[in-house]
Amino acid sequence: MANSKSGTTRRRMQIRRRWKRREKAKKLNAKTANS
Repeated sequence: MANSKSGTTRRRMQIRRRWKRREKAKKLNAKTANS
């Protein structure tokens, strides 16, 4: 059970990291579009 818990947390962290990267890209795109 403990193993599954750590696995889920790791997966969540990966998703969050990917989401952050996407947000960063979106902000950059918006900046370039505005300028």
